[in-house]
Amino acid sequence: MKKQNIEIGKLPPQNIEAEEAVLGAILVDKECWHQVSGLLTPSSFYLEKNALIYEAMQGVSKKSNPIDILTVTAELKKTGKLDLVGGAYSVTVLSNKVYSAANIIQHALMVKECQVKRDIIEACTLASSMCYDDMSDFSDCLKYAEKISKVATESLPGKSIETSAKLFDKTIEINDKMIRNKSKTFGVPSGFSGVDSFTGGWQNGELIILAARPAMGKTSLALEFFKNPILQSDMSGLFFSLEMTNRMLFARLLSQCTNIALLDIIRNGMTEYQIQELLSKKDVFYQNKMFFDDTSGLRLEELISKSRKMYRKNNIGFIVVDYLQLINNKQKGTPREQEVAEISRSLKGLAKELNIPVIALAQLGRDVEKRGGDKVPALSDLRESGSIEMDADIVSFIHRPEYYGVTEDENGESTEGQAYLIIAKNRNGSTGRIKLGFERTHTRFYDTTNLQQSTAENNFEAPRGNAPF
Repeated sequence: MKKQNIEIGKLPPQNIEAEEAVLGAILVDKECWHQVSGLLTPSSFYLEKNALIYEAMQGVSKKSNPIDILTVTAELKKTGKLDLVGGAYSVTVLSNKVYSAANIIQHALMVKECQVKRDIIEACTLASSMCYDDMSDFSDCLKYAEKISKVATESLPGKSIETSAKLFDKTIEINDKMIRNKSKTFGVPSGFSGVDSFTGGWQNGELIILAARPAMGKTSLALEFFKNPILQSDMSGLFFSLEMTNRMLFARLLSQCTNIALLDIIRNGMTEYQIQELLSKKDVFYQNKMFFDDTSGLRLEELISKSRKMYRKNNIGFIVVDYLQLINNKQKGTPREQEVAEISRSLKGLAKELNIPVIALAQLGRDVEKRGGDKVPALSDLRESGSIEMDADIVSFIHRPEYYGVTEDENGESTEGQAYLIIAKNRNGSTGRIKLGFERTHTRFYDTTNLQQSTAENNFEAPRGNAPF
């Protein structure tokens, strides 16, 4: 058996029965090889003779010959390894240890998982040695530790390659669900009918950017997007708050869900009546799965690691990050633009890996405030990196005219409590803007029936001056 650097008295992870079942199935059914050849390698097998037999199967396959007892035995004999596996008898016995090849994939996954566990043990041993070495750099130790988790995750099979026939059937199946779904929301609902009209709900695997200048209401609107799908459906979400403490964030959430002013919750103190109103909402928060993390200076690797863990443990349906530029990704000698680019790429990669929406808040540059007119933000205002726009599936901006002293809109109506969510990029849909209401006392946004949609294409730049829509 292969030597492993492990604790005394403990055997490395292994499943000899599964290894033999895989090899036996390949010998009795030639189609099995095509199902596992992309998943397993000789190093996937713990028992040395099993690894040699699988290696011989690879050799037979490369010659375009059928894999069976005779061809595999001949290949082992040709390479001088037949005696190492116990002779032709050992190969023949394998075919007698499997009665059906139907479970070949499940058995192959069992073999693969054991291999990944052994790889983690070996990698952790090396990481431990680095930590004990006084000459090792601390940041290198952290990077290597995170790399262990990344390598282990990527070692297991992800989505399989799909044929056009399978995708055709899937399209018909999804269409049937769309016809039956009267709400026309197929992803994670935002809780705003206007927003969902543009997006169909936040879609799995997508990175959604919500950007604005400070004090425009990014966190408040993000909280609306966070609580609405959780309170309206059986879903859980994870909120990373890099700017605000969990207590302050939850206070905003409570104010949005009640008639209690935010200042009464965080500063003035609540009356007995308000306490009773708050207690009446207790079951709502006890029964729903909302998770908050306010780690200051959260590193990119740590955010990804926590997200993976929460996804596996609590089946979270989406993630909110407040906000992107505060994620710690400092690297020696690396320009800030490249650091931000790596953050946006990683968040997009995380959305695809977990197959859930990731909503990331972003800060806009000061150029928006220097601009004349109504100061409507544009894609070019995204701060520090153009890669944010490139990586995102949806880029949206919050615009509140009254913040800039604009008291009337183009129709002569008061802008008090008026807000817009501008969809400036939508990779899989249309762009435009949605009119929302904003209530300062409870720092909450609310839905309105005024939906305005742009006819521009996906490279839409939010208009400056008088909006044409």
